[in-house]
Amino acid sequence: MEEKMFKATQVIQNLGMIMFPMNRVGHRMIAIDELVIIYGGYTFPGNGYDELWIYDCTRQKWRLFTLPDLLKDTCKNSSICANGSKIYIFGAPDMFGPQDIQNTLFAFDVRTLMWMDLFKELKNSEHRPPNMKTSNVMYDGESIYILGIDMDDVGVMYKFCLKKFLLSVITHVGDLRHPDYPGHCTLFKKR
Repeated sequence: MEEKMFKATQVIQNLGMIMFPMNRVGHRMIAIDELVIIYGGYTFPGNGYDELWIYDCTRQKWRLFTLPDLLKDTCKNSSICANGSKIYIFGAPDMFGPQDIQNTLFAFDVRTLMWMDLFKELKNSEHRPPNMKTSNVMYDGESIYILGIDMDDVGVMYKFCLKKFLLSVITHVGDLRHPDYPGHCTLFKKR
C-alpha cells in the first residue's frame, strides 16, 4: 500500500551555481509568510515544467522540488490556494492531452516539505470532479472549494472536507459563472 504522505524530493544542481526558475506562462504563484511558491507552467510551444519552486525572501534563495508523479500530468491546467503552512493544488489534465488522466488534489506543507494525496483518501469517489477546462480552488473553514468549467462548458463547484475526506457537489441555481483565467475568484459566505 502506498503511503498517503511522503517527503518532497529537492533537486540540487551544481552547488556552485545559482538556481532560479526559467521564464514560463500558465504557472501558479502563491505566498506563505516569507516564501513565494511557483508551481508548474510551460513554455511555448508547450513544454511543461513539472516542478515546484520555493523562494525564501529572507535568505534570498530558490529551492527546486520535483512533483509527485500524479501531479506531473496536471501542471498546465491547475489551481492553487494556501492556508497556514500548506498549499493545496488541484490539478486537472491538459484539455488537449490524454483524457484518461484524472484530476488530483494534493496538499504540500512548506515547513515539513511533506506531500499528501488528498484524493487518495477520498471516501466517496463517485463525486470526483470531471476533467475541467479551467479551475480555481479556495480554502474556507477546513474545506477546499473547487470551481471550474467541465469539458461541456458547464460550471461546476465541489467542496472537499479536509477532516472527513468527503467530496460533495455544491448545487446552484442558474448559471455558475467562472472567470476565463484561474486566480480570479473569491469565496463569500460559502458561495
